[in-house]
Amino acid sequence: MDYVKNMITGAARMDTAILVVSAADGPMSQTREHILLCKQVGVKTIVVYLNKADQVKDDEIFQLIELELKEMLDSYGFDGKNTFFVRGSALCALDGSNKELGENSIKNLLEVLDTKMPLPPRALDKPFIMSIDHTLTVLGRGVVATGTIESGKVNIRDNVEIMGVQRASKRAIVGSIETFRKSLDHGEAGDNVGVLLRGVTKKDVCRGQTVATPGTLKVYRNFEAKIYVLKPEEGGRKLPFKTKFRPQVFLILILILVLCTNGRCGCIDNSSREGEDSDARRSFECYMQAGQDIADSCGNALCI
Repeated sequence: MDYVKNMITGAARMDTAILVVSAADGPMSQTREHILLCKQVGVKTIVVYLNKADQVKDDEIFQLIELELKEMLDSYGFDGKNTFFVRGSALCALDGSNKELGENSIKNLLEVLDTKMPLPPRALDKPFIMSIDHTLTVLGRGVVATGTIESGKVNIRDNVEIMGVQRASKRAIVGSIETFRKSLDHGEAGDNVGVLLRGVTKKDVCRGQTVATPGTLKVYRNFEAKIYVLKPEEGGRKLPFKTKFRPQVFLILILILVLCTNGRCGCIDNSSREGEDSDARRSFECYMQAGQDIADSCGNALCI
């Protein structure tokens, strides 16, 4: 669940999604939910892995399932016609019983990801911004902050600013940069890295803060948000939102308590009116007052 929240807020960035569908059962109700989630978080391409292929002997069944999935992907704005399908069996890959449907299918899946999927553009020309996912202390060296770089580049000995959650921002110097036990001279947008911050203590750095080039971001407590409420059949909320609703909002890797109001008319009510399509009230704008400082830029996503 935390990873899903990270996907929605953009903290866990996914360039391509692997949609696993049982070849024996076909698309299920959660298959549509997963495709909708990919659409909401901005995933551009999807690769379909048809699992349990060892239980299906008729090739026409595969063709019917692929056709149904292509139509489902098209309905959510994906390119179903050019979607890649890989047939295999995860169980056979684990126990080594059928190499063609097991081990080779996983290799084929990885080959599709490596050779067929386009790399998304990275915001390398923008200032450095990274949301902190985790922190740890290295005795005698400093505090290590881990996360995915959202934009820009960071080099060793760069001056950075740590903002959000706490009242006062802190300045630090980048001592070193590592990714998966590999030292780097610099990190850039899209990299999942650990940054050694010198000049601060563990009390100064926590999950949910943002490390950025000094002067890049501002701290806010009040902001405007555009909300889309999932339908009950999509696993969403059944009751409408009302004025002064106080939900917990997952934003920049942390849960914060906010107060939802409407600065223009003073009320929020997305319940359906008589004779009105219920979908018309599922998207609305509201003002949110956070209970703590948030270092963020316009256009980022949140999850209620």
